[in-house]
Amino acid sequence: MNEAFIERLRASGLSMYGLAAGTGIPYTTINRLVHGRLDINRISAESLYRISVVLCTKSEDLLNPVRIMDNATGHYGKIKYRWICNGKDAPYIAFLHNGATVTIDMEDEFNNADERRYYDYFAQMAIERYIKRAEFEESIKENVDAEVLS
Repeated sequence: MNEAFIERLRASGLSMYGLAAGTGIPYTTINRLVHGRLDINRISAESLYRISVVLCTKSEDLLNPVRIMDNATGHYGKIKYRWICNGKDAPYIAFLHNGATVTIDMEDEFNNADERRYYDYFAQMAIERYIKRAEFEESIKENVDAEVLS
């Protein structure tokens, strides 16, 4: 955790005490950041800005990556779906279909804010494809069952 921050702190040659003195942020806060007991994404914008100025970098370069789609929800018709982006696995969507939970692996990164507006469309296409396949498989099963019974 906080790898980008720690890397930039090391590259600057400053100690934790030096960063605390240069930013006005308590040493204990800097120590917690360095040792991973505090997520840099959770500090105040002002503290993040102060650190970025002293380390001569952009604030966003210090932050930990965030999976922007994690737990995002949407609707396709009457189906409500949720994006799940945990760990290093490919993201997937989860929804209920005929009383069962269905998950579809989206096999892509889905973490680009510029493309966020398309993600719901991708999810809706995947759900539609799943439903059509399920209906097709059900019709085949019904046809096979009808032939067996006749």
